[in-house]
Amino acid sequence: LRVLGEAPGWKVDPTAYEYSMNIIGKIRLDGIFSNDPYTRIAAFAEGEIRGAANLEYDENYDEHFVYLNIFSNTSSEEAITFKIWDAATGKVYRATLNGELSFTFMQNEVIGIKSAPVIFVNTSYIEQDIALNAGWTWISLYAEDENLGDLNTLTSSLSLADNDLIKGQLYFDVYDHGAGWNGALSNNGGLSSASMYKVRLAHANTLVIGGDETMLEVYRSGGDIHV
Repeated sequence: LRVLGEAPGWKVDPTAYEYSMNIIGKIRLDGIFSNDPYTRIAAFAEGEIRGAANLEYDENYDEHFVYLNIFSNTSSEEAITFKIWDAATGKVYRATLNGELSFTFMQNEVIGIKSAPVIFVNTSYIEQDIALNAGWTWISLYAEDENLGDLNTLTSSLSLADNDLIKGQLYFDVYDHGAGWNGALSNNGGLSSASMYKVRLAHANTLVIGGDETMLEVYRSGGDIHV
């Protein structure tokens, strides 16, 4: 029995868009082509989901491909970016397509064929969605977000209340609507991916951070990952 982490809710309504294009590709994670049918690729335009697909096995080629439909209301010139959800780790990575971080949408185009598919490759940039309860939550960070040292910027999208608290092993900060986060935690560099923290909030929130992945000693075999 395989237990998967929670997959991102990547869904798109094709009827909301006038134009489409198609990509036939493969997914390479940490230098190895994935054969995990749960691993997903998604396309975005300015942060809006425009298409998503899982890997599918083709017995004629004995390989796994993604058949990605991308939708738009602009016939051309819209920049498309990509993310990979690695089912083996439950992590979301920014991805390149044939070495490029973005791709220009072209209506009715089909990019890639099975004998020469496009290649989606994960970068070191990873996204982390951290569910924060109303009350206490233990958190650890595996994305080196550039704002870890600035709690006010890092949490600017959250619904915060007076006396919300972030507590580390040695230091803590308390939130005030007028002054923001204040305390020894901020005065000593803010958060670190090397530590765990307890967060107490009045309201449930989701903190989204992104940056280079904190490195672990891992090796990958097909769709599986080993620490």
